[in-house]
Amino acid sequence: PGELLEKTESARRSAATDAALGVALFPGEMNQTVELCLLSPEGKRIRRLTYGGHPRNAPHWAANLALDLLRRAVTEEL
Repeated sequence: PGELLEKTESARRSAATDAALGVALFPGEMNQTVELCLLSPEGKRIRRLTYGGHPRNAPHWAANLALDLLRRAVTEEL
């Protein structure tokens, strides 16, 4: 946890892109944590959320959160 911003910035520089989306899922005993990081010319958007549902669903939940963050950034709903 806490390294996602640095890794996303590094990936963005390496790929020479305008935007980058990073997603990390950290398992836990009772809850899992998801970190999301969206870098764009408009700035940085970072979110950290916990998930308490069934562990098998956590990766799908994280992917949907990331896509929703991207959708909101594109439509400027944030």
